[in-house]
Amino acid sequence: MSDSCALLGVDSLRSLLGSFFDDGSRTLADLVDRLEAGEEDMPALKALAHRLKGAAGTLGLRQVAELARGLEAGERAPDAEAARELRQLMA
Repeated sequence: MSDSCALLGVDSLRSLLGSFFDDGSRTLADLVDRLEAGEEDMPALKALAHRLKGAAGTLGLRQVAELARGLEAGERAPDAEAARELRQLMA
């Protein structure tokens, strides 16, 4: 992080991290809403899980990134339980 700060400057890095957090929050909310609604469009769910995995990984949210990775890979059922777990991790 200190290398990034030196390269970009504090304000630019803060702005970049804010963008990642905002995008990740929107992606998380969309994914959770779809899971709770019983969405069956797997390509759309996997695309959201992929985006969330990247945003969470960038922010160092390892548990969120791992759960999203499992959803993307089809190792985790895309259901209300996954939505509850994501909400708990982000609380």
